[in-house]
Amino acid sequence: MKDTALISIEIGKACNLAKIHTRCPSADVDRYGNLDTSKPISTTQIIDLVVHAYKEMGFTGKVAFHYYNEPLLFADRVNFVIDEVRKIHPEAKFFLNTNGNYIRDNLDLVKKFNQITLSNYDNEDWTWLKEELGPDIWLWVWDIFTLDPRKSNFSGGPDNRMCKRPYKEIIIDFYGNAHLCCMDWKGNIKLGNVHQDKFEDIVEKFIDIRKKVSSDPMSDDAPDLCKVCRLKSTNPNV
Repeated sequence: MKDTALISIEIGKACNLAKIHTRCPSADVDRYGNLDTSKPISTTQIIDLVVHAYKEMGFTGKVAFHYYNEPLLFADRVNFVIDEVRKIHPEAKFFLNTNGNYIRDNLDLVKKFNQITLSNYDNEDWTWLKEELGPDIWLWVWDIFTLDPRKSNFSGGPDNRMCKRPYKEIIIDFYGNAHLCCMDWKGNIKLGNVHQDKFEDIVEKFIDIRKKVSSDPMSDDAPDLCKVCRLKSTNPNV
């Protein structure tokens, strides 16, 4: 886990912009594909998983609460998890990926994060936030106006270029299913579910596949989905 920049756990599945951003999988009727959606991940499971990753699995990166959701819609739960994890592991670091719509209502919580990426869909001036947060919190305001086409990302022929996106993140969705990266939003690459599988076993599968997709060129036995992905990344950092 020491080479993984981010553990991202979908702490709630709603996003206030889901129906507006039709390119985003958030409101797609097939969002979870054929994955098990019978049981949401519990707050206790999230805390235990994060603490275990830090203390027992060599993880030194950041923890996030997004997938295709807006984390600050679930501010109370996020706040509780951060506080409980830091009681046990004070060095824990947290990353917030947000559309910014709920920052003003949750400024005290926002200040608990070490790194923030803000998708500035409304072209708002966020200078005040940079001043409010101070120099110790890394803030990147992303002036984004057009979402990438990830819902149609896997069309076309083979593309065996390497991809280092799995070094950025391992994702656990709202129902406990693990994902190789945010592109595989239907979970076609089966890694396991934290309700049935040990996190160590999930990570072992994850790292094995990560090696295959990050070789140059991509390994012949890498997942077929990765071979036709059009949004590969050569940057392993968050």
